[in-house]
Amino acid sequence: MGAIRTGGHSVFTISDELLGLTDACALVTGGAMGIGRGCALRLAQAGCHIAIADMNVDHAAVTAREIEALGRRAIVVEADVRDEESVRRRLSIA
Repeated sequence: MGAIRTGGHSVFTISDELLGLTDACALVTGGAMGIGRGCALRLAQAGCHIAIADMNVDHAAVTAREIEALGRRAIVVEADVRDEESVRRRLSIA
């Protein structure tokens, strides 16, 4: 654990081992791009296997390959998270 200074700001860090996420499974909505992609990759770096729920399956597949390159499993689930039934249907298939 510790703090890293970046541009005048301190960022708290914690080791992946202390997070206790090794081999946990995480569902990341909007994981194809932007903040969701960053969260998916960071969770994978911490040891999670990732399910990416996104409407943009092409970009989600790119993120999934990056996660797999980190040694974690990844699946892409095409779903519109604004529609609860869509998510339920898709996740029951996955």
